[in-house]
Amino acid sequence: MRSIEGIIVNIDDQSRGRVEIGDDGIIKSVGKETGLADVVLGDELVFPGFIDLHVHARECADHSWDYKEDFTTAGQAAINGGVVAFADMPNNPVPPVDDKSYADKYRLAKKCAVDVLLYAGIGPGTKPLSVVSRFIGSQKQPINLSCAMTTGAVPYKAFMGPSIGELFFKTQEELESAILKYSGQNISFHCEDPKILEENKNQPTHEQRRPARAESTAVDFAIQLIKKYNLKGKICHCSTSEGLAKIVAAKKAGVSVTVEVSPHHLYYDETMVTDGNRKWMQMNPPLRTKKDRLALIEALRD
Repeated sequence: MRSIEGIIVNIDDQSRGRVEIGDDGIIKSVGKETGLADVVLGDELVFPGFIDLHVHARECADHSWDYKEDFTTAGQAAINGGVVAFADMPNNPVPPVDDKSYADKYRLAKKCAVDVLLYAGIGPGTKPLSVVSRFIGSQKQPINLSCAMTTGAVPYKAFMGPSIGELFFKTQEELESAILKYSGQNISFHCEDPKILEENKNQPTHEQRRPARAESTAVDFAIQLIKKYNLKGKICHCSTSEGLAKIVAAKKAGVSVTVEVSPHHLYYDETMVTDGNRKWMQMNPPLRTKKDRLALIEALRD
């Protein structure tokens, strides 16, 4: 048995305490300070394990992107960062869009050292899966995939415009014709309007090719779809103050919508992009203005 003493953060407070960990690596108790611990921390905070709600693990049935990452390395990276579970998004060469492809990816994810929640993809011509999802991980019992996975409905991801992979829509009309089949489902939206992206595809920089207007326009349409089809909606990786304001207004109006923000949009903005770092500062949606970044930080603090 080993023990750590520090400032333990709970859902409603933080106080000095002690965490005891067994030889098997599992936490045995969390409580008050009792004697000298093996590791005594000062002002550092001790958190429970985190859950990452938006991960792009690259492994899928054809294994063509395994050189980027697989579920083994994704799990190792998660544990190294204090993450004990993550939700995996469907932007692979073989995305999980039906029962078979979802089950195939499910089998691959079972080797991950942390719990994984698989999202299914929505694209032109897809329809809701007939199975339901569950968290999967190395410590869970094997599941017969011919049976229903019984802990809840599969969550879905819709790429409103082109990002990484081929699972996306070319028009708002094409998107709505797919979404209408998913009434009442839990759907996360990557919000970049395909028409605006097409209009700006020849601009000189990545940031100009994917302007802020593409996000705010797509957020408007996603909120319309969430209301119209009674969805449990989420706006992924919001990057603009304008998009954020639309989401806040929708929440106040009773729309069932939540929002994510990514660490890179909190820590970096377009003023930090140089010719030397442009390639590794590139993501979708791109980095925005300092004003946008500060607005996202304040929203998180709120």
